[in-house]
Amino acid sequence: MVQINDSPINNSSEDLLHRKDLAKYLADTIRTHDVTNSFSIAVCGKWGCGKTSFLNMVQSEFDDSEKVVFINYNPWIYTNQTDLTKEFFNTFLDTIDVRNNLIKKSKKVINAAQVGMKVVEPIFGSNAIFKQLKQYITLLSTDNTVTMSLKETRNRISDILKKTKYRFVVILDDMDRLERNEIVMLIKLVRTVADFPNVIYLLAYDEDIMSKALTTDLYAGGDYLHKLVNMSIDLPAIGDGFVPQQVMGHYKDVVGDLDERATRAILDSVSAIDTVREINLLFRRFISDYAVLRNRIDPVDLLVLDIIEVKDRDLYNTISDNRSALCNGRPDMEVPQRLEKLVSILFPRYLDVSAEISEGKRICDPKYVDGYF
Repeated sequence: MVQINDSPINNSSEDLLHRKDLAKYLADTIRTHDVTNSFSIAVCGKWGCGKTSFLNMVQSEFDDSEKVVFINYNPWIYTNQTDLTKEFFNTFLDTIDVRNNLIKKSKKVINAAQVGMKVVEPIFGSNAIFKQLKQYITLLSTDNTVTMSLKETRNRISDILKKTKYRFVVILDDMDRLERNEIVMLIKLVRTVADFPNVIYLLAYDEDIMSKALTTDLYAGGDYLHKLVNMSIDLPAIGDGFVPQQVMGHYKDVVGDLDERATRAILDSVSAIDTVREINLLFRRFISDYAVLRNRIDPVDLLVLDIIEVKDRDLYNTISDNRSALCNGRPDMEVPQRLEKLVSILFPRYLDVSAEISEGKRICDPKYVDGYF
């Protein structure tokens, strides 16, 4: 059974998009740039273009002997600025081995006290003072007040980082998937609260989405972003030959054959596909659809129809609603210009009512069209 792996790659040896040199350049920047103050680098690209894979490639350029430490911070599980900031600092402290040392010492004392209380409880368990003392020690074992305040934590981190020989690279991936208020919280955190020495921030996002989220009546979101980041890298689009090569390869693996008509249809339709994620989404859909429908459809038509469904679900539904009319001509329906070619591949009479229909279980044949939906 053909399987589609949608996981990010881990290193440059797996790179199919020719981004290895760009990853090396960014790694060299991380090694050499002045970090007396924090330095922010944006890695920009559309959803599904491979930002996470690229960040993994950058990390793979470093070995254990280098004094560069990566911190992957996931803000998804925090719902307010206090929690987000607090957990960010805690993550930082865990990484630089400060918080653990402080907490471990206090926990040893508390744990010892708890053990002692269990030993003497049979003797003094009914004593009112003993009960109060037990409650207090139990509270200490769970109360967050035994940890440092945010201000104390920030100052402690800053003092340590001024003296360290290490560079800390904080990766904030998928920022554009957060809600607007969460994005603003992260921006403030990076820009003001966590402006530490010897720290580099790698911020991965779709610039268009981030700009829209940050735009207000007072300022444009894009201008705000440009003030935030010190350096911006736009991931290059995938090469012209990559998409058809991948689609043809996957199609042949699933169907078992790649004839001239299939090759021509793929070459004419894959310009609609923009990212590796869309390729993977397409073939997860195509594999399941083909397994169920293979005996009553044409595989080339099914692939093109699945491309339309991946790119524009509304258009797919419109085609389904007008499928009988499309078999015989051009119904009154809206089709995005970019996808008109795909519709004409499926329904030749959409552009030419006198077009001949090739043999086979084509979607444009009224006898078979219902089998595709």
